[in-house]
Amino acid sequence: MKIVSTSYRGNFIYERDEKKILELVHPKWFSKKAIAKYNNKDIKIEPKNYWGSKYLILKEGIEKGSINVDWKNNIAITFIDQNEITQVFKIQKKGFWKQKFEFSNLDGAVVVVFNPLSTWRNWKNDFAVESSHKYSDQKYFDELIIYCGFVVRLIQQYAGAGVI
Repeated sequence: MKIVSTSYRGNFIYERDEKKILELVHPKWFSKKAIAKYNNKDIKIEPKNYWGSKYLILKEGIEKGSINVDWKNNIAITFIDQNEITQVFKIQKKGFWKQKFEFSNLDGAVVVVFNPLSTWRNWKNDFAVESSHKYSDQKYFDELIIYCGFVVRLIQQYAGAGVI
């Protein structure tokens, strides 16, 4: 599984077994909004406020979750999956020169790990996605990758702006 960056705006393609599962696109280069089509449903992520501390997750125009950033840059992803169960995940950055991003559930179990595929000679925003079969076989897993990819790109934008 991997995330392939298609532009420096934050657009990416999620591939599983070398097949394209979904694509996340920012409609305009300056936009904080993102759109993905998954299971024939439009999923939109858009800022709720000017500061970018809260993003709404909309499925077919109905609010189904949020991405919250607090003043210490702790980020939580909350969404309602296909079974109408609320899922909550938190992110933790590891490493300094080569940052990897770990997403864990409320129990503290690591669900998804994003490892960068870039080197200092070949700079790109692609990530290898690692997860155990216990979590990658869940129905909500591909949808979680949409939100995780958006959050990782958001963190990179914050770091580039000197916010972190």
